[in-house]
Amino acid sequence: MKDPSAIVRKTLRDKIAFLGYTVYDRVPDNAPFPYVWLTNQSIRPNNNQDEFGYDCQIDVVVVTGFMGDDGGWLQADQISDAINTYCLSRPAPSVSGYNAPVMVLDNISTSPIERTESHIIYSKTIRYSLTIFQNSY
Repeated sequence: MKDPSAIVRKTLRDKIAFLGYTVYDRVPDNAPFPYVWLTNQSIRPNNNQDEFGYDCQIDVVVVTGFMGDDGGWLQADQISDAINTYCLSRPAPSVSGYNAPVMVLDNISTSPIERTESHIIYSKTIRYSLTIFQNSY
């Protein structure tokens, strides 16, 4: 059984980056807004008689920041919508080394507004669930 964590993150990172968004596993200090952060991830075995399978969940956090008192949720909503439209389109994203990927939107949540010295920060978390089966060859 292979641990699919890295390849699931890479697959999602590549799809989101294709849309033109900056994607991080670890957000560097002073990262420019907007950006997308791949964060919480869980992997659970889902085996059958013939295949090693996994149920995977990963959180995609869209972070936007506006100077002063201007801005709103709209940019986070638009980025979230673009990511969902692209990532959930059929066929499902190809996960290298695995068969039958099925990717679904688990939920979307918004976080309270955070004020820093220079920005108002808005974040929106998208949780995706994938079921994949390891290639037998």
